[in-house]
Amino acid sequence: MRPADRTRGAPGAGIVRRGLLLAGGIVLLFLAVLGRLFYLQVLSAEPLVARAAVQWQAKETLPAKRGTIYDRNGTPLAVDGPAYDVIAVVSPRAPDHVVDPAQTAAALAPHLGMPAARIEALLRQPGRYQVEFRPGGWKISPETKAAIEALHLPGIVFVEDRRRYYPFGAFLAHTLGYVDKEGEARMGLEAALDDVLAGRDGALKLLVDGGRRFLPGGVQDYVPPVDGKDVVLTIDQTIQTFVEDALDAAAEQVRAKHLLAVVANPKTLEVYALASRPHFDPNDYTRITNYLNLPVAFEFEPGSTFKTITLAAAINEGVYNPDETYQAGVYRSKEIRPPIRDWNDVRGWGTIPFRDAFVRSSNVGMTILGYERLGRERLARYYEAFGFGARTGIDLPGEAAGRVPDLRLVPPRDVASTTFGQRIAVTPIQMVAAVSAAINGGTLMRPYVVRSIERRDEGIVYEAREPTAVRRVISPEASARVREAMAAVVESPVGTGRAFAIPGYRIGGKTGTAQKLSPDGTYRDGAYIYSFIGFAPLDDPAVLVYVVVDEPDLPATSSGEVVAPIFKAIMSQTLAYLDIPPEGGGRRSAGGGSAAENGDAPAPDRLRDAPPAGEKRAADQAVPADGTAAGGAPPAAEQGVPPAADRGMPPAGEVERSATPAEEAKGDAPLTVSVPDVRGRSKKEAAALLQAAGLEADFDGTGYAVAQDPAPGSRVAAGTAVRVRFEPPAPPPGASDAPSGSGG
Repeated sequence: MRPADRTRGAPGAGIVRRGLLLAGGIVLLFLAVLGRLFYLQVLSAEPLVARAAVQWQAKETLPAKRGTIYDRNGTPLAVDGPAYDVIAVVSPRAPDHVVDPAQTAAALAPHLGMPAARIEALLRQPGRYQVEFRPGGWKISPETKAAIEALHLPGIVFVEDRRRYYPFGAFLAHTLGYVDKEGEARMGLEAALDDVLAGRDGALKLLVDGGRRFLPGGVQDYVPPVDGKDVVLTIDQTIQTFVEDALDAAAEQVRAKHLLAVVANPKTLEVYALASRPHFDPNDYTRITNYLNLPVAFEFEPGSTFKTITLAAAINEGVYNPDETYQAGVYRSKEIRPPIRDWNDVRGWGTIPFRDAFVRSSNVGMTILGYERLGRERLARYYEAFGFGARTGIDLPGEAAGRVPDLRLVPPRDVASTTFGQRIAVTPIQMVAAVSAAINGGTLMRPYVVRSIERRDEGIVYEAREPTAVRRVISPEASARVREAMAAVVESPVGTGRAFAIPGYRIGGKTGTAQKLSPDGTYRDGAYIYSFIGFAPLDDPAVLVYVVVDEPDLPATSSGEVVAPIFKAIMSQTLAYLDIPPEGGGRRSAGGGSAAENGDAPAPDRLRDAPPAGEKRAADQAVPADGTAAGGAPPAAEQGVPPAADRGMPPAGEVERSATPAEEAKGDAPLTVSVPDVRGRSKKEAAALLQAAGLEADFDGTGYAVAQDPAPGSRVAAGTAVRVRFEPPAPPPGASDAPSGSGG
């Protein structure tokens, strides 16, 4: 028999067991707490602290102020300013909420530029506490905010923001570009200089309580914003206004595909103004239709304005003798097929001096000087020296390089065509730079529009840009001769640029009428680009203006008819604004006009002046029924040549008469007429002018008119004989008289 278990049933045994179990549980719990504490304080400390920081920390971004863009005189052209987002509280739980969605929508619609139905739909969205109105109610101006506040609409509140403003609206638009409402810089200088203008946002870290209230002394970190730098342009707001106004007026009348103008200082290549049409308002950038900044991006055949470059090269190389004569009209050779014709077709002007080749815009004269005498190699060298086929380096985005054919490889006729502005593509800014080099003493300058980068409110200048010379292309002596040749284009009785004369100033310039190419490489009938590049004063050029009108929807026969009003409005106002006094040597001459293969005949200002009464031009340009032009020439359309008109003769409207048609019919015409200026004319031209004036002709000698009596402008009796002396052109001077100069 086993001994009895003395512990079983003992009074304290259960208590001991329970105590041991409890103690073990406490130990296990303690160990768990320790483990949990270890996990929280050691293993998970960092993420837990970060989660806690979200609750008691607040971080705010401190936006930087974008730099201002100024004109050269400190006028702001692009500025940062306050803006406001419109918020509508729609929840009925809110103490101030929209009560009548329909009435509220109708009141907001005209201020937000959004349909009332769209606004009402937003206000009636179920389950929303508040709604925004985009795009119309996004970043509105302080003026719009004030107008909405005056309506006292329940539930409408505003959140302050910032945005970019352009105070002058559609002004210098493609050059400035814009900053969208997201704060992204788009186009123009805004995008190109974004790293300069944008600045750097700051940050602020704060301690807050559970109600997100700032705790005293709770600033943990502060990084101040760095505002953007300011940019000062070479642009002059006043001159830019002259350009914008002139283009606006022309756009309404000529309805061209494109219009553009550039104003610059030809000695420094500071750009005073540049603009194009169509354009846009940077404050409403959603309406942009043309993203190209045409003055730097438009590539086109320049036409006769390019003859300035051929002339400059010929003068510099000593192959140009102004008194030497040649046969104008048609240039024929075994190499060049079909022949090259002057803009007034096969008849030309007969035998004329090379001086008149440029003045009359003769393609044949330029072919002789460029193709024959300079040759492929020197032409190519001068084209490169003047900057064609390469970007000018202007500090604007989107610049094109133009296109220059490889003159070593292209057919002879294409080489010859480049001398008068065909088969070569340029940009407006290239033409401005190249012609400036031809007239400023011979130095090619780099054009620029950014004058300095600075912080104007602190007087700190970070970068000041100066005029930059690229290279010398012709001699100062050659440049002076180019200026005089360009003055003759405007001043000469036979010049193609007489419509561009400005009283009191000697204007130098060159006209251009270029027929446009089709995609297949042929010239399009009736599609022309009209242009003029001109400068003043003549001996010390301070202002150069280039105007281009692409495919005007207006019957025109020369650049004078569509371009002259634009050019003269810009140039005359700019000269007065810059306080450049009249020279006293300017001579104005009204002109008639004709289209040309890269040539222009004198023309009236079609946009301002009615066609002169009784003006007749058809007789000299009639085309026989068989389709051949007079003299057996092929039809102009087959040559890529605009229809020829007058032969450099002024219209009858240039001859002053004292009688009205009614008076003439009744025999009551006054007895005096004004004597026309026939100097420099051939006998045929002089006779036509005198006959149109109602005067008799008394001619002596041969060649061209050198003197007349009575003097031009005199009032004489109708039927008076005007004595005119003619002399043949002077013989070419000897080799010692030839101009000198080094190439390229």
